[in-house]
Amino acid sequence: MSENNLVGQEFLTPQEVSDLLRVSVYTVRRWIKEGNLPAYKIGRGWRIGRGDLDRWLDQQRIVTTEEDEVEDSTKSQ
Repeated sequence: MSENNLVGQEFLTPQEVSDLLRVSVYTVRRWIKEGNLPAYKIGRGWRIGRGDLDRWLDQQRIVTTEEDEVEDSTKSQ
């Protein structure tokens, strides 16, 4: 990401991301450490760009098909 793209971008802390996604802050930090969630190291803390988070969430989306739903319902019977 170029310097110009960072100007005006909203940044979130791992705690804010965890609150938003309703997961543990430790989970967010693990995603960062494993390289799964893009983040910036600022001093001793981490910051996640809102745009980076939105793109990452889009990549995590699983689209189910009607066939998947029928298969799941037959397994639970």
